[in-house]
Amino acid sequence: MKIFRLLFVCLILAALVVPVISVVPVGATGTRFEYYITGDDGFGQILSVDLVDDQYWAAQTFTPAISHTITNVNLLLYRANSPGTITVSIKATAAGVPSGADLISGTTDGNTLTTNTAGEWRTISLGSGISLTSGTQYAIVVREAGGTIQDIVRWRSDNSSPGYAGGSYVTSADSGSTWTANTSRDFMFEEWSPAIVPSVATLAASSITFKGATLNSSVTSDGGDTTCQIRYGYGTTTQTAANFESYDVKTAWVDGYNTSDPAPLNITSLSLQTTYYYRAQVKNSVGTVTSTNEVFFTSATYTQLQSWDIAALDYDLPIPDQPPEMYDESGPQFPGGTLPDEVSDAGEVPRSVFWTIIPTLILCLIGIGIFQVTGSLVVQAGVLITLMIVVMALLLHVWPLYLAIPTTIEAAAITLSSKIYGY
Repeated sequence: MKIFRLLFVCLILAALVVPVISVVPVGATGTRFEYYITGDDGFGQILSVDLVDDQYWAAQTFTPAISHTITNVNLLLYRANSPGTITVSIKATAAGVPSGADLISGTTDGNTLTTNTAGEWRTISLGSGISLTSGTQYAIVVREAGGTIQDIVRWRSDNSSPGYAGGSYVTSADSGSTWTANTSRDFMFEEWSPAIVPSVATLAASSITFKGATLNSSVTSDGGDTTCQIRYGYGTTTQTAANFESYDVKTAWVDGYNTSDPAPLNITSLSLQTTYYYRAQVKNSVGTVTSTNEVFFTSATYTQLQSWDIAALDYDLPIPDQPPEMYDESGPQFPGGTLPDEVSDAGEVPRSVFWTIIPTLILCLIGIGIFQVTGSLVVQAGVLITLMIVVMALLLHVWPLYLAIPTTIEAAAITLSSKIYGY
């Protein structure tokens, strides 16, 4: 009998190698924490009875990196014949193997498992769950409740290149009384925590202009749900989280966010140089959470003014008929006095005119001197012709503006007339 028992145990411990077929985990919801789901190329067996009426159990040890509550496990299983009820429990460990009583357990109907050797991901609920502590090793233990030696549950495993660092494949041939760890293998498993409410962090606004801005936030946790939705509330009056609906503007919900995803939103039609307040809201299937308050101020800088519509700036700039320097209500200024009123419309005389008056006056004085000495009619005729031109220009209001010569002729004519006629 002992020989048969030894042979049977050896047969069970020898893993069968089968083709690798990828099976995607499905079924559990919430947050997945510890898991090993790739590289399965063999299996371990769970029996309700062997040749000496001992149950053959299997376990996978694991070490949570984050403290959490475990409520579900996903195991890659298949069956031979009708194994009946399968019990899955969480145990503490000692020296790398399961130890003590079950901390929590759940069951599933082994008779409904697939017979396909690729296996199926079966979710086993652990009720309300139990808290696990980060850095502490635990064990997922699987066993049958009844059946015959031909009624077997097989748990898919990586028998060639296991990569899970937090635990290993463990077996017991005596209903869990003693255990043997095999660090060269890992079972396929996932352990889950239920979905909880998500969380979101409000970030500072960016790309602020005189009429728009980008609101920013980040999903700090999706709560273990498959996806989250985000929206914003903003306005010129600050609101508490409880009064989110009182914001001036509440944006539409946007789906598709998960943990660590940024959630920027561009807004427009804001008022110039105005303080705005905003919060973000995130929701999943469990609940909705509102972020802390953020504030920003719209302004108009030089750079922003360049984008304004120039046509909208209604400038009414006068365009003078004459250069501005020509305007002088007091009339044109000459050294020693002002010209008569009837010539003041010509405007202020440019500075260059004064430099032409001096030589003109000198020439006039020379002409007068010649006339007095010789009594030349030619000189007198020249003076009279100059005077006639000036008078005609005044009568016809035809002043060649901005030119020095006509004004110089005018000044010379007046000077000559005063000399000739004595006034």
